[in-house]
Amino acid sequence: MTETEIIDENKLVMRRRYAASPERLFEAWTKPSLLQHWFMPNERWAWTKADIDLRVGGRYRIVMRHSDGDEFIVGGAYRVVDAPSKLSFTFSWEKNPMDNQRHDTIVTLDFATVDGGTELTLTHERFAAKQDAEQHSQGWGGMLDMLQKYVDA
Repeated sequence: MTETEIIDENKLVMRRRYAASPERLFEAWTKPSLLQHWFMPNERWAWTKADIDLRVGGRYRIVMRHSDGDEFIVGGAYRVVDAPSKLSFTFSWEKNPMDNQRHDTIVTLDFATVDGGTELTLTHERFAAKQDAEQHSQGWGGMLDMLQKYVDA
């Protein structure tokens, strides 16, 4: 189960526990060959491509396609790469037919060892409006569900 908290219009925090090591989860977020199995909000999406330069200052770009044919592209730059405990990156929609917002937000992932696995804390901040945080809460919630299915498989 995911705990979700929208702190204010600028910040979203989500926590979820996984029966997997921090190393396995960190790799799931940083290797294109693993991202393709889960980095999408639900089964109506197809993951098509990811380019990742995993280093501070390195860039990433992920392309997803919805079953209706719409293409979504997100990208940014890594700010913190501290395997396997922390990953932080800018996040900006290059192409999102549902969103015209183009400013960088920041996503930080903290991977903490807990009994039986890892607690992942996802913090997404610098939203322009509370509605943006709420929309991203739905998207991230779906992705964390897909990550759960991947880990359980």
